[in-house]
Amino acid sequence: MVADQTICADLVAAGSDREQCWEAMTDYLKQTRAAERIQALFCESDLLAFGALQAIRDFGQGAHVTVVGFGDVDEARSSTWYLTSWAVNTEQVINAALNRLLDTCAEISEPGHRGALQLRHSHFGKSVPGEMPECGCAHRH
Repeated sequence: MVADQTICADLVAAGSDREQCWEAMTDYLKQTRAAERIQALFCESDLLAFGALQAIRDFGQGAHVTVVGFGDVDEARSSTWYLTSWAVNTEQVINAALNRLLDTCAEISEPGHRGALQLRHSHFGKSVPGEMPECGCAHRH
C-alpha cells in the first residue's frame, strides 16, 4: 500500500516500445469502466510512458491518468511529453557495477546520488480548473 492506496493493476505491454504500450493502454481504457480505472501509472521506461500518454490523449473521453516514467531521456523534457521521470545517476550506477565486478569495497553513497525525480507535468493527470499549465506542454486534459 502506498499513501493508503492499494496497487490495483499491472498493465503489461507486449514489448518495451511505445507502440506496444500504446496498444496495452488503449485496450485497458476501452475495457475498463471510468470509475474503475487506475489513477496513476509508473512505467519502467520513458518510452513506455510516451506510449501510455499518447493512448490517454487519443482515447479522450475524460480519461485522467497520472503518468511517470523512468530514465529521463532527452525526449521526456520536450514540450510534446513534458514527462515526469526518475533520472538515474548513471555515474554512480556504473561505479557500483565496476566495484562489484572488481570485488572492491564500494563507497557508501548518499541516497540523493542514486537519482532524482524530475518533476514536469505528466504527473498531474488533469489540470486545475481555471489555470493554464505553465509548462506549455501538449498534455490534453
